Order: sequence, then C-alpha cells, then structure tokens
Amino acid sequence: HGQTGERTTAWLERELETVNQELMPSETGCWPIWGDNHYTVFHNTTTDGYAELTGRLKARGIGYRAFQRMASESPFPYPQLMTMYIPLPGGWYVEMATGFGTTVPESTPAWDPTYCYADCLGLRRSSASNESCVA
Repeated sequence: HGQTGERTTAWLERELETVNQELMPSETGCWPIWGDNHYTVFHNTTTDGYAELTGRLKARGIGYRAFQRMASESPFPYPQLMTMYIPLPGGWYVEMATGFGTTVPESTPAWDPTYCYADCLGLRRSSASNESCVA
C-alpha cells in the first residue's frame, strides 16, 4: 500500500535535497548533520584523480565537503585527504575515503572532531558561535 499523509518518503527526500542545495552549493559549503546518512567507498586515489573528481563536481554544480587529516595525525608534511562527502539524489551522501598519499589543496579544512553546525554557520555569517554545539 502507498504512503499517505503530508510527510512521505518522497517529502523527506525533497527536504534533504533542499538542505543540501542550500548548505552545500560548492566545496566551501557546510556538511550538515544529514551527511552522516552516507555510504562509504574506500578508494585510494591520486592527486590528479582528486583534482579530476572535484573538477567534475564543480562543473556540474554539485557541492561537496572534503576534510584532510589533522596535522597531528599525519606523519607527512603535506595535506592528506581523509574523507569527502558528496550529496546524492534523495538526500543521502557518498563518502569517498582514502588513505595517505593524496595531496589536497592547502585550503581543505582539517577534520575537527568538534565540527558542528554552528561552525558551519560561521562560514555563512561571522557572528556564529560554538555555544550551540553539543559535545
């Protein structure tokens, strides 16, 4: 039997897609909490492969959020891709995770275990604070 009512699966998918379009319009967008709804693909890629993937995403207007390992975790003197979240149709994400060896742009933020939505809002307006974060 079909779903009835105002809030169906299709409604939720549209809502999630709207959030993704609003918060992740580019690589500098926010990684919303819905990003935890993801499939993970472990993929060792080259630096050229990373550049090709991000170039294709940008050309198609698909936002993503990449994080590099924290400097204290990396034995190498250059940024390392830790993970990249790419929104999918329906509101879920695919996480592209890789090991050491992929150099990413210096502007790629380090993963911070205290990352939260308030930090994300700070990208959009400078008055945001971390007071609303839950540890």
